[in-house]
Amino acid sequence: MIGKIPDAIPALMELVRDGPDRAKKNALVAILSLLMSPENHWRVLAAGFVPLLVNLLTSSQREDLITDSLAVLATLAEKLDGTMAIISAGTLPVIAEVLSSLNSRPAKEYCVSLLLAWCINDGADVVPLLVKNPSLMVALYSLLTDGTPRARKKANSLIRILHAFNEKGSSSLMATALPPEQFIHVW
Repeated sequence: MIGKIPDAIPALMELVRDGPDRAKKNALVAILSLLMSPENHWRVLAAGFVPLLVNLLTSSQREDLITDSLAVLATLAEKLDGTMAIISAGTLPVIAEVLSSLNSRPAKEYCVSLLLAWCINDGADVVPLLVKNPSLMVALYSLLTDGTPRARKKANSLIRILHAFNEKGSSSLMATALPPEQFIHVW
């Protein structure tokens, strides 16, 4: 019901943009709660929340605000329109940097959730970009040993997707580089 109030989401945006850190955190938690209702998903996207969240990721020094922003982005990315909005905001380098630089286990898990949702929803465009990022693989392998069980599972799924893409790409390169096998009968 709160999401249907015309000024509710814009007011939360204003708090995230201009409020003190505590108000930003509360507004992010409120948005995350609103996203539990599917009809609020498009309202949050239509309000232009994604660029604001990306800006918060790059400008905030507070790990809790970054983690909450990632939680909202990961929730938005679960649907195709959310994935498209987040990718078009140019967040891939930001997410890769956050994943590699933060020590927060929840933040890393949200990053992996986000990347995995991108691969599932828009794999043809996203996977080739992820494969080109060597620091990403380091962060994913570190999550396999240091992450929560859920983070390990998501990291493992993402690694499998990236490896499958690499194998497919390298096998097609090998096929063009090597002549086809020819069998010679010696009997």
